[in-house]
Amino acid sequence: MNRICAGIKRIDFHAAASRAAVAGVATLFVLVPLAWWPKDPYGLVKWTLVGMVATLAASLRLASFLAAGETPFRRNAMNLPLFLLLAWSCLSLWSGPPAYYVRWRLCELLFFALLYVALVAGADTPGRRTLAAAGALAGLAAISLLGIGHFAGLFGVESPWGTGLGRRVYATMLNPNYLADFIVGLFPLSLAFFVFHAPRLRHRAVFAAVAFVSCACLLFTVSWGGWLGWLVSIGVLAGFARGRCRRGAALPRFAALVALLFACFGAFLFANRHTVAADYTGMRTRLLYWRASWAMIRERPVVGHGLNSFQPYISRYLTEIVAADFPGGVPEGGVTVYEGNFAHNELLATWLETGLVGVALLAWLLGAFFSQAARNLSRDAGPLEAALNVGAAGGVAAMLAQGMVSYPFRVPASMTALAFLFAVVGSGAATVPLRLSCVRLPAAGRAVLALLAAAAGPALLPAIASPLRGERRYVEARYASFAGAWERARSRCREALRRSVTEPEAYDLLGEAEERCGSPGEAIEAYRRKLELMPFDVRAHTRLGVLYSLLEMEAEAERHLREAVSLERHDSAEARLRLARMLSRRGGEAEARHLLEEGRRRFGANLRAGNAGGNR
Repeated sequence: MNRICAGIKRIDFHAAASRAAVAGVATLFVLVPLAWWPKDPYGLVKWTLVGMVATLAASLRLASFLAAGETPFRRNAMNLPLFLLLAWSCLSLWSGPPAYYVRWRLCELLFFALLYVALVAGADTPGRRTLAAAGALAGLAAISLLGIGHFAGLFGVESPWGTGLGRRVYATMLNPNYLADFIVGLFPLSLAFFVFHAPRLRHRAVFAAVAFVSCACLLFTVSWGGWLGWLVSIGVLAGFARGRCRRGAALPRFAALVALLFACFGAFLFANRHTVAADYTGMRTRLLYWRASWAMIRERPVVGHGLNSFQPYISRYLTEIVAADFPGGVPEGGVTVYEGNFAHNELLATWLETGLVGVALLAWLLGAFFSQAARNLSRDAGPLEAALNVGAAGGVAAMLAQGMVSYPFRVPASMTALAFLFAVVGSGAATVPLRLSCVRLPAAGRAVLALLAAAAGPALLPAIASPLRGERRYVEARYASFAGAWERARSRCREALRRSVTEPEAYDLLGEAEERCGSPGEAIEAYRRKLELMPFDVRAHTRLGVLYSLLEMEAEAERHLREAVSLERHDSAEARLRLARMLSRRGGEAEARHLLEEGRRRFGANLRAGNAGGNR
């Protein structure tokens, strides 16, 4: 035992854990933006990777702390507001939506905190320098992939390889904003790092080459996040390259840059306030989201509605707003598609979920971040320190600007980049070590505790990966449904739901599979379980109305069909047709005619298109 203890004492646990954290996070920077899954709702694969790496890194740091009797964790201005924000978010669970939505948002926050702790604790030199290099390379790789994906998608039509690559890169990373948000966080850091900390390279040549490549790549995209990251990078480097972030010149220049960034972004939004996209990304649709979010906020302004409460409850507010805006029906060119999972504004989303208390804590956290960056710069610790703090502050500023119209704080790639940027500043030159000691414990006791802590990370990996294993069954069920193998789709979907509740749409697939297999009772149960998660889902109400009608339960059928019609969404045309037929059979021709005429005024071609779906 004494030899074992002596051997343990000779091990540099801090260095080993730092290197492990560096290797894990460097791997994470590669895997998160590149992780691909045939269907990845809410970034399930990416959040699983984040959780695995964060848990392992945090457990290794805890093991090093227990073995050495102290911790290199840094005391900075962000630790307290971050802890309070996480604690308040957990306390808001009591008023939140169904457990499925709450669980995912809580996992996101928990993994973010674990990754931040592991990075701050493992960012000592040379680990901090290696982490910065990994983040910089990841930012450059992301912008390169952006250009490659668009080039292959736009100009590789004749080549199956080019078309497949372009479709894969574009569909899996750009549409969900994974890669674009990653660029917002890490691209400013990559430019700052290489320009400030490349003694063997000519700074101007590196800057010119990277700026040219990034500008050429961004010509192929209209991504909000991509051009924001590029803009803040150019501004950061143009404003700071000469002064090297000297005291007295850094803060005014950076404040002017952030103000200019927000002013340009606001002007762009104002100029495009009337745009309507084919999906839910147009500015008029975003304005509709914001109005509905404000309506929810006014009901509970102080404590909020709970974590991730936008998606399950927003439909009712959207319906009321659209009905008030278009009392005579939605005209041609009006907003008819208004479904989405996010508020597309981080301020409103935070206020909606956690109330004024959460907004105040978030403002405190962001203020502490920029304040800590300013303290680090005031120490004038050299080019590396300047590059890290300037790039990190620029990346977070770009995320805040993008967060006014998007949701960078809810995407796995950008949340990973945000945790990294926070950790870079949180372990800077102006921070002080937090020396917690457990040296009074016997060496054998510390060794046992260290081994237990190191083993805790791998032991938790199966629990973190369990939703992913359930999701794989769900993907197989979807593929089986595409092939018409409904029996296989039903069995796979049941197995996926037994393992873990994947997403509300899984109940849609299960319900349809039960219908195709001739089990209306089981289909009713599937749709009812979906309504527990999404009370205002038009499709679930419509299918329940159809199934209850087949079972000659007219009262229940009419209730669900009327509920679907009352939502007045663009996909409620089938419910309107079904209800009109039911009323017509019972002698209510006048009410049925009124329903159809009102539907034609409101939906036009959508009502006629829904007739085909209503025949099933």
